[in-house]
Order: sequence, then C-alpha cells, then structure tokens
Amino acid sequence: MKASWASNPERRKRQSDLMKSLNAKMTFEERSAHSGMKGTHRTGKDSARARKVQCIETGQIFDTIIEAAKWSNHGKISSKSHISDVCKGKRKTCGKHPITNEPLHWRYYN
Repeated sequence: MKASWASNPERRKRQSDLMKSLNAKMTFEERSAHSGMKGTHRTGKDSARARKVQCIETGQIFDTIIEAAKWSNHGKISSKSHISDVCKGKRKTCGKHPITNEPLHWRYYN
C-alpha cells in the first residue's frame, strides 16, 4: 500500500517549496485567477448588500449603516448591528444625536 501524500514529510516539503516558488513568480492577478477568486471584493456603499438608512429625528440619509453608526456614536462603530435592529423593529433606539444627545430612531431608506 502506498503512503499517502500527507503522511510523507519529504513529499509534503517538496510540494510546499514548489508552491512557494510558483506564488513568488505570479502576480496578484494571476494568483487570484488561479485560486478561483472573481474580481475584487466590494465593501461599503459599493457592496451589493449595502442599504441606506435614515435618521428619523434629523432626516439625514447615510449610504451605509457603518457611516450612520460612526456619526451617531461619535466615531465608534460598535452599534452597527443595533441600527439594523431598530430598522427591523427589534429595538426602539440606537445611538444619540452628537449635539442634542437625544436617542435616535432609524429606518431603511429605499
């Protein structure tokens, strides 16, 4: 019975060295195409999953929940999931107005 690839340390080392040398010679685009990646990963407002949200108190519209969280929490983004919970009706408020300090209500903006 043949020894498996994983149980042969010499073969595993040769394979690892070969892959390192190939990756060193390839550009990022070639490695991406080789690994099956399609294009670049879009984030922020360019993401297909991004949704605009509106602050009901101010009427201000944000391209993403993260932008809204930064504004309502004075630069912190720890409450981004709470804004989506407010939009879904699971919570009443999230964050406070930067000037008046009043609790904020949110909704998805279509």
